[in-house]
Amino acid sequence: MQRKEQYLNATSVKLENKRVTVFTRGENLFVKIDVFDKSLPKLSHHEVTKNKVISSVTGLKKDTAIALIDCLVDELKRQND
Repeated sequence: MQRKEQYLNATSVKLENKRVTVFTRGENLFVKIDVFDKSLPKLSHHEVTKNKVISSVTGLKKDTAIALIDCLVDELKRQND
């Protein structure tokens, strides 16, 4: 079960033990994924190469990926209005 919430500058979807939020600042989109389960292994990795390139890798389950797409679509539509 998921519950979508719309805010002035964000869209958030609440899943079981997870929340996916996409928010805007100016013309930029930001993604925040909260996981409320201490038994899960670390799902993200961030690496800085040559003090210039920041690479971020995050593992997502299918329901979280779908929620992320849903939030991104809503925020992109809002930017084009």
